[in-house]
Amino acid sequence: MLRALATIVACTVGATVAIAQCTTVIVPVPGGANGPVSVLRRLANGDILVAGNFTSLLGLNANRVARWNGFTVTPFGTGVDGRVNDAIELPNGDIVVGGEFTTAGGAPIPFIARWNGSAWSGFGPGTGGSVASLATRPNGEIYAGGAFVERVLRWDGTSWSSIGVSPFPFPGFIWPVAAMHTLPNGDLVVSGTVVYGAPGAFYDMVRWDGTTLHPMPGLGSSPQGSGQAARFTTLRDGTLCAVGAWTGAMIVQWNGVSWSPMPGAFSAFGGAHDLCELPDGDLVMCGGFFYIAPNQQARGIVRRHNGAWSPFGSGITGFAHCLLPLPTGEVLVGGSMTVVDGQPAQGLALLVPTCPAAATPTGSGCIGSGGPLALVATSLPYLGSIQRSRATGLPPNAFGIGILGYSALALPLAAVLPPALPGCTLLATPDQLTLLPANGGAVTTALAVPPVPALVGAVLRQQVASIEFGASGITAIATTNAVRLTIGSF
Repeated sequence: MLRALATIVACTVGATVAIAQCTTVIVPVPGGANGPVSVLRRLANGDILVAGNFTSLLGLNANRVARWNGFTVTPFGTGVDGRVNDAIELPNGDIVVGGEFTTAGGAPIPFIARWNGSAWSGFGPGTGGSVASLATRPNGEIYAGGAFVERVLRWDGTSWSSIGVSPFPFPGFIWPVAAMHTLPNGDLVVSGTVVYGAPGAFYDMVRWDGTTLHPMPGLGSSPQGSGQAARFTTLRDGTLCAVGAWTGAMIVQWNGVSWSPMPGAFSAFGGAHDLCELPDGDLVMCGGFFYIAPNQQARGIVRRHNGAWSPFGSGITGFAHCLLPLPTGEVLVGGSMTVVDGQPAQGLALLVPTCPAAATPTGSGCIGSGGPLALVATSLPYLGSIQRSRATGLPPNAFGIGILGYSALALPLAAVLPPALPGCTLLATPDQLTLLPANGGAVTTALAVPPVPALVGAVLRQQVASIEFGASGITAIATTNAVRLTIGSF
């Protein structure tokens, strides 16, 4: 449904504008939710986890949490009886939710519960108070943060324990936890807290390495607490960002020593609550803010491009709580919004580019000694992004050749390369060839798309050839299907 909606918008809006006028619009998701949406997560199988304080999602009964595959909503049994503030997926596929509920599946399971695909269960005695944020670490530990006495609790698979231990003279969390985030190295960043050490030393954001709490100084030159983060995000370049409601900024970044406002950051009444990165590296920030600048105003959702922030139409009336970039290039927005860009909405909206990128499989691959060869795009070719595709089915003694062409072709490979196997066809003109080392019978292509507006709408063809070799040299050549790439702009 999301792709269909994007196509309709692109046809009805994009067909009337020139390529230079490509933009991104915000539209309501039909049906929405009859209450606030506070959690959007992409699950391992590609479905979307939606949670919050609703009892109906896209017109179907779902008590506060459900799975959505883009077409069908599947509730988790009878759900929970109160607001869900956060949810995570465990490696085995179980879902853990935390919030302000007292029952799950009708059973007395307060504040934190696990769904195993068929039934709800609890975690020992629970947390003893509402849960605001959940996180996991690579060792399998589950962390819950919230308004309970210990503020942050660690579940080791058997029992809960507090992590309020630090080298400070008076260790411990004083304020409730609002957000947690697992860093690429496995450390945990915690916010919405104050760790008190020497008199007057407050740290609103700290890092937990599994053993010790480390202060992360706030804005300014002193360690005095300066604000709380509503959400953390690690960008693709490794930069850790936090959004919230600080004086002078709603978005800050960590340089390894201290927090500072992101260049171009601004503050506004209401604060920010989530941040995501677009395929081209631009940022989208949402919340409950209302910001007025010369010649423009921004309400609830903005985009950062080349260091400057700009609105999406007339923005959002209400509160935008969470963002989820989708593989199709759109961004799903959840919250308690009632109007998006002048259109009635209920809890869910979608950012849709009017010049969308596309990756369409064409032709068919042949069968090599490693089995059928197939090429699938894993990301889309947007301006400023790196488009990737993955080819599978290569035998152990083979490497790949990435083929990028400006035109389609239908040339039997054996006609030009005798080692080619029967039924293998060159489907793209070999205008650019790249050597691709294989790993486990698969190779990955990477195409850097320049941020040049004139490229929007341009079409390229991708294909991968498997070159199998032995003691006597090349013994067999086989090819995948092709992928037709259409460059888009977000």
